[in-house]
Amino acid sequence: MNNFFQEIINLLLQAPGNLVYHLVVTFSIAAALAISLNYWKSTETPEGKRLVFGLAVLFLAQLAYFGVGALSWQGLINGSILLPPLDRFVAIVGLVLIAWMWIFPRSARMGDAATILLLLIVGTVFALSLVWWAGQNTQSEFNGTLPDQTISMLSLGIATIGLLLLA
Repeated sequence: MNNFFQEIINLLLQAPGNLVYHLVVTFSIAAALAISLNYWKSTETPEGKRLVFGLAVLFLAQLAYFGVGALSWQGLINGSILLPPLDRFVAIVGLVLIAWMWIFPRSARMGDAATILLLLIVGTVFALSLVWWAGQNTQSEFNGTLPDQTISMLSLGIATIGLLLLA
């Protein structure tokens, strides 16, 4: 029984689990979604609807990431191929959606179109990085590879543009 608790502690605190971080992020999104849903139902504003939509997509992305992690943990899929690019994808989609919710709280045709275009670009980069990473030696680190650097630069660009638009 003592060994069982040690395994749980290792899963929570050590890589590749990092479960605590992902649980905190997921519960934070769930709490924000619940608050936003309550706000939207009480006021029925378009801003509330957009906030609920954005947070729901973020929450579903986190749940999908958990699902893939659970399948990998059970050995049903090869997590070393899918999880590193998926982690970057979920993070950058979150960045795009958070920027979208803050910059365009009301419907803006250009902002919505730019967000959709940016999400399509991010999805393409994810697909390409997944294909590239699947052909590599998965015993090596994903950090520092060309897809990781590309996604990092894309994230930095999105964050910079988002901050400038918010300012």
